[in-house]
This record gives sequence, C-alpha cells and structure tokens, in this order.
Amino acid sequence: MSFNVLAIRSGLDTEDDTLHPILSDAAQPELIALDGYDGTNVVRTVATAVCVRQVGDRGLRTLVKLQDVKIDIYITDGRLALACEKYDKGGGWVGFGAGAVIAITANAVSKARAASRSRGKVLVGHIRYPWLKAVGASSKTGFASAEAIRVEYTERISGASVRKVLDLTLPKNIEATLVAEEIARRAAAFRLANYPDLKPDEQARFASLSQAPPKLRPEPKKFAFYHMPTYFHANKQTAFPPRSDAPVRHDHRRGIAQAAAPAGLAAPEPPPRLAPPTPPTLSFCTQCGTRFVPGDNFCQECGAPVNKIGSYAGQRATGS
Repeated sequence: MSFNVLAIRSGLDTEDDTLHPILSDAAQPELIALDGYDGTNVVRTVATAVCVRQVGDRGLRTLVKLQDVKIDIYITDGRLALACEKYDKGGGWVGFGAGAVIAITANAVSKARAASRSRGKVLVGHIRYPWLKAVGASSKTGFASAEAIRVEYTERISGASVRKVLDLTLPKNIEATLVAEEIARRAAAFRLANYPDLKPDEQARFASLSQAPPKLRPEPKKFAFYHMPTYFHANKQTAFPPRSDAPVRHDHRRGIAQAAAPAGLAAPEPPPRLAPPTPPTLSFCTQCGTRFVPGDNFCQECGAPVNKIGSYAGQRATGS
C-alpha cells in the first residue's frame, strides 16, 4: 500500500502518529502532539506551499500540490512535521491520485463551505528521520522569487523502490539552506543515537552531518543536497528505531536498512506522548532569514533587534 505523506486529521481521530501526526489538545499552542522522540527544542518556521512529487524516468510527476497558504513547520529531534489549518480555503489543490488520503475536492466548493468543513480539521504530514534519504535547498533567482527545501524519501511498492520528494516553499525572508542544514543535523544525530549497529564509515558520515555539515550552495533553479548514508523505506515498521532485541539487517546495495525482527516479535512500542514544550529561543531572523544566535541583542547579518525577530520562528503562525 502506498504511503501518502499528507493526511487530513481531526481531534476525533484515534489512530497513532506512526505515519501521520495527530492533533494536540485544543488548549495547547501547537497544532500537533509531540512524542518522546521529538525532544523539547523544537524549531518552528512556516511555508507558503507544499508539493509531493514522484521521481521517475521522465522526471518529477506532481501528486499533490497546495499553495498560497500558511503551513506550520516543526523541526524536532525525531522528524520534520507540518500542519495547515486553512488547507481548503476555497482552492489550491492540484493533482490528486486515486485513493489518496487527502482526496477532497476543495476547488469545487465555495470559500464559505470550505471554511466550515475545515473547522476542527488540519492537513498534517511528517517525514520521520529513519525515512530521510536526502534533504536539499534551492536559492532565490530574483527579488520576487522564494527559496524552498526538498525532502527525499522512498517506498517499497510491489517489490520496487519508489522515490518521492516533499517540497516546501519558504517565505522570502527565510534562508532555505539554514533550514535544510537544521534538518540534516538533527536527522544524523537521531540515527547516531538510536542505531548502534551502524558501520564505521556510516557512523563517521552521520557524525560529520550531526556536527557541522558544510553549507549548501545551490546553483540557480537547482537543489543542493545533504545525503544520508543509509535510510529506510517509509512504512509503519521503520518509523521508529528497532528494539534492542530486534536486530537490523542492512542492504547496502540499495542504501537502505531494513528491520529484521524475529517471527512473532511485536513492533517497537510508540514513544510516550509529551505535552507541548514552551517555545524555544527564536531560530531565524524574519528580516533577512539569518540564523539567530541566542544571547545576541541584534541580528548579526541585518542588525534587526531581538524584539523584532519573531513571528516565523518563535510562535505558531496564524492568519487566513
């Protein structure tokens, strides 16, 4: 069965968050509930568009596209997650595939009906770090252009490996290379901490990525990438690290590590749920997109004072 990285959830959904985030309590500031792998230092930013594409011999094929919206992005210690409350505000959906989890005809309804239907429902999605194959960034090509990040993952469908990418367009004042670096660093640290059977060369590569990965320098209209040494196909069995009594088998020909649990062994227990943490120190300057260094009173790049560095990184985005 194909993995649809995006899904629509309400507070009434009872499924776990293995494949898709679940919503937090309405009284909490976060849209999604955090789990034990997320940690407490959650970096928050926003995107203005999301697109899921499949990689094929003829290039990229668009599966789902949503644009001109505000999407909350969460970079945690265990995943890259997104949530959008106003996902069906009267238009924007492009390219639904048969049987897609998010297959609703938002373009066919009025804005009033769309707003009513979306009340209490949120478009969510995540890429857990065991699934991450690569993360990249593009750069601006002009004053009116925006930057984007691209997250690549794979599925195993009918015995074949299928590559897909999740693209997130960022506001003009957010630097995509910094966002991609943060994701790569955390993903590498997660793999080092939870997969002790990595080979020495894999450990060295993950260690390098987790500490100070080189700054990406994308060419115009292209993405530059951080590549993970190993990764897993996206599915329920690979979402969390295996238990200590469930060894992992590596298939290095395909660059993929696969769980090799003994017959009858239960899947790893989901991590405990955490209450949403207090928003951390702001991470990016919304005036110029430069990383903000805690303790500074002014942005090191553009000189914006700390009390004006704000909405994109320090609080959950709001708006229509």
